[in-house]
Amino acid sequence: MIGAGPENADDYLMRLKQLVKAAHTHLYFDTSFLMWLAKAGEPTRAEFSSWQSKIGSARFHVPLWAAHEFFKHRLKKTVAKEFAADAKAFDDAASNLYEKLKLYCSDELFGFKNSGVMFLDEYTRTIQPIRGMLQLAQKSDQFEQGVQAVSSFIDDFLLSGPLDEIIANIDLDERVRNRGVIPPSFKDAHKRGGRRTDSESEDEQVAGDNSFGDLVFWREVLRHASSVNASTIVVLTADRKNDWFENQHGDKGLTEAIRRRIQKPRPVPAPHPLLKREAFDRGIGQFLLLDPMYCGVLLETEGHDYRNFASTALDTQLPRLPGKASAARSWAGRFGVAASLFGGGAAETAEGDEDEGGVLPEEIPFDPAVLELESLKPSIALPRIVGQTLNALASADTAKRALILQNLDWEKLEGWDAAAIIAFGRTLLRAADSGDPASLDFIANFRDCTPSLSEQLRECFYFGALGAAYFADDLTIRAPTNSPVALTLLDLVALSEVRHAAAAIGDGLAEARLLYKPGSGKVDLEIKVVTKPAADNKSKADLQAIKLADTNLITTLQDEKPHQFSQLLGKGDEAFDADIGSLIDVIARYHRLPRQLIKVNINTDQEVRVPQYAGVEVDI
Repeated sequence: MIGAGPENADDYLMRLKQLVKAAHTHLYFDTSFLMWLAKAGEPTRAEFSSWQSKIGSARFHVPLWAAHEFFKHRLKKTVAKEFAADAKAFDDAASNLYEKLKLYCSDELFGFKNSGVMFLDEYTRTIQPIRGMLQLAQKSDQFEQGVQAVSSFIDDFLLSGPLDEIIANIDLDERVRNRGVIPPSFKDAHKRGGRRTDSESEDEQVAGDNSFGDLVFWREVLRHASSVNASTIVVLTADRKNDWFENQHGDKGLTEAIRRRIQKPRPVPAPHPLLKREAFDRGIGQFLLLDPMYCGVLLETEGHDYRNFASTALDTQLPRLPGKASAARSWAGRFGVAASLFGGGAAETAEGDEDEGGVLPEEIPFDPAVLELESLKPSIALPRIVGQTLNALASADTAKRALILQNLDWEKLEGWDAAAIIAFGRTLLRAADSGDPASLDFIANFRDCTPSLSEQLRECFYFGALGAAYFADDLTIRAPTNSPVALTLLDLVALSEVRHAAAAIGDGLAEARLLYKPGSGKVDLEIKVVTKPAADNKSKADLQAIKLADTNLITTLQDEKPHQFSQLLGKGDEAFDADIGSLIDVIARYHRLPRQLIKVNINTDQEVRVPQYAGVEVDI
């Protein structure tokens, strides 16, 4: 189950193509896929409906919880608001770029007479009609029509059955899953405790607590699949959260055919192994996930009848730019000045320039030599804008830092150089170490989407962030803290996607006395929990030691209160009962032990009696 390698994309699609046509396969819509359909144009929805009818509409279902969440989005007018936000983002970017171009543009910038004026004129004549059309589009009825069409679709395929059976004991189940990082729903743990704000009127929808939504959806799917004796279930979803997906294989399953068809293909949507096991325990032999991209590939293989759906799902990137010289020549040639620009005839190619078949900037091989410890120092020289951004991040309060990070997505960071990315990782680690929630979320997001990032971005960010967890600004080795951020980063430490960064940090720690060093690879950390039966033979066994090899990671006489388990776990000042898993988690934070490599000799759910003064042994 957990030892399976990445599935080849072609094999996945062939298996999917056969299974969706089978009588005992049932397909279930997640809210995210329904929202994707609502945003798509009518031709795209019509082709999907046609395919659905072709393979058997009766086997498609909308769980009640997915319908409930879609209804909330309908009341909030989410589809129209998201389009308006995207249009505004484009308008702001176009206006800001024009402001900058106005400053830079001159004949010297492009190398021939009147080129600056021509470029600004070309830019304005291209952008203005697009801005006007986007304003017009925001007044379109398409948004409401799409939402209405999907609402009617939901009514036609809504599952029946009492909701109270699904939500029975949901709160307890959710807490256990979130605590144990058991799918689904642990990625939504932050949604607990939603409430009405003072600004909301009585007629407005309350945001509510939706931390258990995925779990309700999953329970409902399993209940229905069991009732109809489904041998295979397929969940159609537009999400890519790792409480549904197994993301560790990255893009290893992608084939050349997929890469040729799609500019930026997503990894094969492999379900989390624990979800596959849970479905199997209900008698469901196979569980697959299907997102819009792979659904587009699937329908494209069915023929020309599904061309609109395939194009909507697959053609989501602008065409690649040709090589620098040919792109400029094409533009300049329209003004009859190619000879002036290149110092010769229009047919000549600048020496050393690559054309369309050449290496594009994002494909330039990554050089691990940039991962130097010196680059972890705050004194490293950075571009002015980057320096200003990092200074703002370091000095901002919680709200302002969250706002800055909202505007720094991974696509923007792809344009930063190696030193800037390393410095960003270091700065973010410092903020996360102090408990900043936005920084913690950003680093957790990095962990989840690492395989999809370029090699330079993921290696440099990881080097900066993990390096800052081990080294102070003067490159002396830092004492470990109780912050969870180091564990988040160590979740990746043995993956090939960040092997250069991990090795570079490990080399810098060669002389340090650590229980685990980055770059060591996938080595089992065998931990032995030592207990002593309670004197009355009724209470929980007394905790004596937690050892890694011959090293005791705890002490039963910790005189520094901040390091006592009672303080770290919020249990007061007396002896208390705790499960082994909670204690191991604290120890892993202090001793920087990758959780995925830890092997414990007893069940981590087992509870023990923790002595009053027991705590983490920090002097190892």
